[in-house]
Amino acid sequence: MSKSIMSERIRTLVLGLGLIAVVGCNSKDAAKCANGLATARQALAARDIALATQWREYSYKQCEDVSQLAQLDKEIVDKQAAIAKEASDKQKTQAQQKQLLSLFKDWVAQSRTAPDHSVNAPTCEGEEDAKVKASKERFCGGNRAVTGIDGASLRVRYWEKTPAEAAFYSVRLPLPVTCADLGGNRVVKETQIPTTSGRTVKRAHCEITDGPLSGFHAVATEANSSELRVFTVKYPEQDPALRMQL
Repeated sequence: MSKSIMSERIRTLVLGLGLIAVVGCNSKDAAKCANGLATARQALAARDIALATQWREYSYKQCEDVSQLAQLDKEIVDKQAAIAKEASDKQKTQAQQKQLLSLFKDWVAQSRTAPDHSVNAPTCEGEEDAKVKASKERFCGGNRAVTGIDGASLRVRYWEKTPAEAAFYSVRLPLPVTCADLGGNRVVKETQIPTTSGRTVKRAHCEITDGPLSGFHAVATEANSSELRVFTVKYPEQDPALRMQL
């Protein structure tokens, strides 16, 4: 056998062995890659970042397409940021709820003997009717802004002739509220009211029996962004709409 033929056979054998070595080292698996990516995304949907990270590592061992891996990394980072923001927003909302509720209770307690002095420049119905104005048989009221919470305010409405006996106070709270948030109480009536999502939430009419608001009645709704209402026993006598709701 000539030397040239022998050299060519050796070169072919070396190249063949090299190809076998490369194939043997390439352990990527498209099916396992797809499964790893899908399972990682299922974990993200369930908000399980730790599990998603484990399947990310698995996917890196199985996937050849680096763009798929980069996309998964982005989704994990985005989900982490979203979860962190939700936690921060929830903490902020809870703090606002606590602040608003405390301010509202203090304001009502301090205003119970003179609700007509609880806000600056209250407005009254029938200003153009001299007879109604003189009789004071009308409602007056106003809002008091809450510093530090955008859009939040405390509202009062009272019967001008007997303001201390017929007064209504309200505040819109970001989170659900119950009568227990106002102090000791006796439930007068509970109802289930429909929401826009098709569910129902509890609304309670109660008499407050303890604390600074003792003697008032209240209507509390266990829903986000609902209005908490506190009023005197005689207020519904002047307000037919509220009397019908009760």
